Amino acid sequence: NSGEYIFELPELYQDYASQAIVNARFFWESWENVTTKTDTIFVTDRPSFENFVLTIKPPKYSKLKEFDQEGNLAAIKSLKGSKILIDVTANRTLKTAYLRLNQNKITMVTSDNSASGGFTLAKEGNFTVNLVDKRGITNRDPIVYSLEIIPDNKPMINIIKPPPMIELDNEQTIPIHLDVMDDFGFTDLQLAYEIKKPAYIQDNTLVAMSKIDLLEPDSLIQSIKMLWKLSDLYLMPDDEVHFHFELTDNDNVSGPKKTISNTFIARVPSLTDLFESITESEKQFFEDMSEEFNDIKNLKEEFESLELEMLK
Repeated sequence: NSGEYIFELPELYQDYASQAIVNARFFWESWENVTTKTDTIFVTDRPSFENFVLTIKPPKYSKLKEFDQEGNLAAIKSLKGSKILIDVTANRTLKTAYLRLNQNKITMVTSDNSASGGFTLAKEGNFTVNLVDKRGITNRDPIVYSLEIIPDNKPMINIIKPPPMIELDNEQTIPIHLDVMDDFGFTDLQLAYEIKKPAYIQDNTLVAMSKIDLLEPDSLIQSIKMLWKLSDLYLMPDDEVHFHFELTDNDNVSGPKKTISNTFIARVPSLTDLFESITESEKQFFEDMSEEFNDIKNLKEEFESLELEMLK
């Protein structure tokens, strides 16, 4: 009645031709039928994946093994600098294939119905795998794979010894106990120090760096114990040694990350401190002698009392 006719086509797996026909309803009409031109729907057999292999190779410094990820997992998480390799097999002979990485086109190597390619994970984003067959037909609605970079954390250093302030004795040694930790390994551990002279001595401050060879680069957790001897520094009374520790990890992709500890102070007693210490020692010596004398006196009295008791 409206002059419109709607026909719903089934799922098409081959070319489909259609034509509208209106036949004459009465014998006296001068036309038998009226037709439209034939319209054809050409069904395209688009290329699709028969096999899809996605391999992730973490950077060498991490010492992590490469692994394959299922193609139906659309989220890829790995360290920066990882190699993302893709190998595919299509159902048709390929003319070309390419990756669309963050709007950049990366051409893949093709052979018959196979293609391979990859890229280095440098920043987060997404990519798709695109196939083009000999007819120039592409795969429909390629999956968008998201890229996420797993952070490489800074190394950690826990200083158990020494305490923040140290008074050096005649041996001038400092016991050191460190616990270090990193997620993938270390580059080096250094002890940085500077010698500060008292204000009345006009002398340049000595700044130096010493490498601690006890560190094992391939370890992830390590406890380091050592005895730092300062005798070679020829410290004088009232000198101070300000020092700290610097721990560096092995990230050679983004650059090694360094953790610097708080500053510690080791001080050589001044002449005044030494004099006061000697005076205090003498005072303590006489007090100890006095106590011992009183003890001897008391012991003598007890002995005399015991002697009288024995005579009785």
